[in-house]
Amino acid sequence: MPKIHTKDSTSINPFNFIGIILCIFGLLFFLLCIISCLGINRENLNLLRISLIGQFVTLIIFLISSIMILTWGQKIGKKIGETMMIGLKVYYRIDEAWTAFFDKIHMSYFCCGT
Repeated sequence: MPKIHTKDSTSINPFNFIGIILCIFGLLFFLLCIISCLGINRENLNLLRISLIGQFVTLIIFLISSIMILTWGQKIGKKIGETMMIGLKVYYRIDEAWTAFFDKIHMSYFCCGT
């Protein structure tokens, strides 16, 4: 399989956006757990309060965003599909980023004659 070599081939696409959000939430929880461990080790109530409030707020934000994705998932998927079709019809072979994106999809799923 030929490789695609463009400067935009590693750009963020809508398919890995959710993974990036989950990684950010994971790192935030990790940092808050380190703060709570420091609070326990030093017996500092302020660090424990910061950790507890931070984890609670992060959990609420995560739950709200999850509910929004589950509620509007069909609309989001449809909007992504419409955007991809417009990009395929209008910008394919004109914009290098769109061409690289669709060529990568074609090669990943072995479709469209490649």
